[in-house]
Amino acid sequence: METICNIPTGSFLTHYENQLISLLNMDKIVDNPEHPDANMVLKLYTAKYSRIQELLENDEPIEEIANLLKVPYCHTALRKLVADEALRQGEYELAESIYHEDKNFAAIQFIGNLTEIEGVDLQRAHVHCFLHEYDQAQHYFLRVERKDLAIKMWKDLGNWERVNFLSGYASEDITEKALISQYDACVEMHDWETATEIASRLGYVEGLTKCCILLEDYDKLIELSEKLPLGDPALSKIGDVLASVGLIEGAAQCYVAYGNPPAAMKMTIDTQHWDLAMKLSYDHKLPLVSPSLVKHVRSLIASEQFSPAIQILERCGKKLTAGKLLVWKALRMLQSEFANTLEVKKVFALAAKILTKQKSRPKRESITSLNVSFKDCDELDLEFLIPEDQLRIMTGHNEWCWNDPWRGAEASHFLNLTQRFLHRGMMGRAFKAAMHLRNFEDIVGSQRINTLVALTAINNHYFNVASNALLKLEAEDETFSAISFKLFKDQNPKDHGVNRIPCPGCEKYIPDIYSACPCCNLQFTMCIFSACPILNEEEMWTCGTCSRHVELSKTDRFEYCILCHSKKK
Repeated sequence: METICNIPTGSFLTHYENQLISLLNMDKIVDNPEHPDANMVLKLYTAKYSRIQELLENDEPIEEIANLLKVPYCHTALRKLVADEALRQGEYELAESIYHEDKNFAAIQFIGNLTEIEGVDLQRAHVHCFLHEYDQAQHYFLRVERKDLAIKMWKDLGNWERVNFLSGYASEDITEKALISQYDACVEMHDWETATEIASRLGYVEGLTKCCILLEDYDKLIELSEKLPLGDPALSKIGDVLASVGLIEGAAQCYVAYGNPPAAMKMTIDTQHWDLAMKLSYDHKLPLVSPSLVKHVRSLIASEQFSPAIQILERCGKKLTAGKLLVWKALRMLQSEFANTLEVKKVFALAAKILTKQKSRPKRESITSLNVSFKDCDELDLEFLIPEDQLRIMTGHNEWCWNDPWRGAEASHFLNLTQRFLHRGMMGRAFKAAMHLRNFEDIVGSQRINTLVALTAINNHYFNVASNALLKLEAEDETFSAISFKLFKDQNPKDHGVNRIPCPGCEKYIPDIYSACPCCNLQFTMCIFSACPILNEEEMWTCGTCSRHVELSKTDRFEYCILCHSKKK
């Protein structure tokens, strides 16, 4: 490969294409490696290419220059250089023969069509267009007074400044027709960004909407929807697009602005945006949410998906219903013989937190028919959400759900506390916790409580208490009769080692296992940590959230309330 000049020492060949050699000047790079620039790259043509260029610049006869191509393995770039110049000089036969050798069929077809054009100058104009020399082409078009062809050429190229200049318009006074043509050209070339700018200048809403959709510029689409007049058909289309990509709030605003709130309601229900659905229902007096909400929540409960059901009810402002549903779930969990008492406590605690928030607001009315309006001030009865055969679990629990929401969590807490004391061998505390559980028979269940009372009482030699508990168990299940007979066959049902404390109310001494005085029925304050009664109210700490109490001497062992887990203050 022979170049026009000697390659400098220390250069590195990087690229060779179409007779052009690219070199890196390594000496300059080594001298200044941190700041490379374009001067470090050398571009040199081969000697033969440079020789032909020099002959063409000196206006040598094109036929003689073409003879230089008659060598084996002549490069395509050399033939194209000579053929293009022959085309410029009007030597169409020579150009066609060279293009034929190069198998450039597009050029051959162009030359065939060129002979049908009348006028040398018009032919030259088309030649310059073919060779991408548009300024020269414009010169020849204007020379033969064919401004229309020059304008068409610049339109096809998308150069609208030239179009306006040739049309006689100032650059700042672009006509609407020219802008529309420019927009159409940008759309054909898929230049959506430029098309967006033009559509914005034209105020072309449909075009601007289309461009924003294709560019996925949803922020601009929402901004556009806010500027459109109410009832504009484009709002419905924008709403469909926003809904398809999950921008539900923006889509709902578009549907409402278009004048179709039911469509917005249906979309929010289908996408489970119940807070927005409730707002639409309230603002536009649409009674569509109630049946849909109940149906959806009911299906979630039937498939044991309680978390989404609770979230939907909460987001719709149905906190009382959500809390009661959690209470129902916890009560159902307790019906299992092998219930996880810790999980039950968590569910009761979550229900209590929801119910406590709702308790600070006025008690709401409950919906008794799905045909009535589903207003924000209404609550749902559980009978619409839970099958009738399972609704019996909630019998007698609705009152404490409102008056004392933490009662369920306290019951499961003492049940868990009893089992923990049993496993650790702390029989005395287990017995006291089991005895306090008798206050929660409606929640925990009489059989489970009496079983724990009997078990812990026997281990603490309280045989009279154990006998009474077993009698209650025998009334429910005859299998306990054999256990009772075997236990008390040689043992009198009498309590031993009873520790007594004075009652603060009647001052009589009573066993310390009671949570209420059997003489005056005074209800003692129970410590949720030790399961012992607190006789001196000055020696106890009260939680500000659940209002449960702990002996003051035990509070240094924890930072959070052991029932509701709120931070100790």
